[in-house]
Amino acid sequence: MNDTTAYAARRRDFRALHQQGCFLLPNPWDIGGAVRLERLGYQAIASSSSACALALGRGDYHISLAEALDHLRMLVAATHLPVNADFEDGFAAEPERVADNVRSAIATGKTATTSTTATTRPAPAIPAPTWTPASPAVSQ
Repeated sequence: MNDTTAYAARRRDFRALHQQGCFLLPNPWDIGGAVRLERLGYQAIASSSSACALALGRGDYHISLAEALDHLRMLVAATHLPVNADFEDGFAAEPERVADNVRSAIATGKTATTSTTATTRPAPAIPAPTWTPASPAVSQ
């Protein structure tokens, strides 16, 4: 089965899940989590832009389009499950650019897209930790 056929099957499976009613859609942030969730029997997963940002040491809404696309590619490649994309605000303000960005996300193999509009200020970036030795012996 080629990628196009596999991705079409994932979209069909995801649509069927919606027709069956409610289902759980967990958010792995890495390959290990995606694989574990598939082995546990989940039928679909969703990316988390917040988890992606936190894994990079940043706050929510502080990842680039390229980083979001890389994260989606990683999750799609890690599992055979449908992957719903948490796509923040589409990474643009203009509808034409949002559409271009969604087309780029489709090329990752993701199954569906969830987009949110931030109505409040995004969380600040996570500051680098300040390290203070616990005792003089630790600093030597």
